[in-house]
Amino acid sequence: MSLLSEDGSDEVLDRVSRLTDDPKLARAAANELERRLKRMGLPLPPRTRSRRDKWPTGRAIPVLRREAHPVEMLVVRALSRTWGAAQFGSSPDGSVFTADTDGWSLPSGRRDNITGLSNLLDEAAEILNEWRRNDKGGRFYERDGAFFDAEDGAIFLEIDIRDNLDFRDDWDQSHPTRWVNRIRSSTARSSLMESLRRRLADWISA
Repeated sequence: MSLLSEDGSDEVLDRVSRLTDDPKLARAAANELERRLKRMGLPLPPRTRSRRDKWPTGRAIPVLRREAHPVEMLVVRALSRTWGAAQFGSSPDGSVFTADTDGWSLPSGRRDNITGLSNLLDEAAEILNEWRRNDKGGRFYERDGAFFDAEDGAIFLEIDIRDNLDFRDDWDQSHPTRWVNRIRSSTARSSLMESLRRRLADWISA
C-alpha cells in the first residue's frame, strides 16, 4: 500500500477540512498530519463508517485532563476510520489503532495501525489500557474534546484546547525513539502509571 497517493496532500486536506470551518487551521493540520504520515511510513486510514450515534453517557472518577493545540485535535480526528465520534483502540501491548467494528477488529481487515502519530492519542490509549482495562486493551471514542470508553460510555480524559502550545516540538521530541518498535517498554509503563498516580492523588487532595 502506498503511503499517500500523488494527490495525497489534497486527500489529507479534504479530510481535515471537513472537520473545521477555519481554512487556515485546516491547512496547518493537514500539513502536520501529512508530515507525520510520511515520517512514520504509514498510510492515511480510509473513512469507512459513521459513528454519529456514539456519545458519552457518564464520567469516570476522576476524569483526567490534558491540554492540546487545536491542530492536534484535528490530527486525532482525521486519523479515525469513523466520523461523528472518532473510534480508536488500544492493544494489550500498547499499540494504537483505528477500526470501525463493534467487536474484535483484528480479523476484520478494517483496522489500521496509527501508533506514534499523535502523542495525545497515544496517551489516551495508554490511560484506557492501563487504568480502565488492566492491560487487556479495548475500544474508545473521541468527541468534542472528550475521550470515552466504548464499554460504559464513561469519559476518562477531557482536553483543554489552547492555541499557544507547540504541537510540532512536542511530537518531534518523542519520535522515533519512544515508538520505534510500536511497543511500550516497562520504563514507559512505569512512567505512565506514576503520572496517573500523581493525577489521582492531586484529584483526591483537591
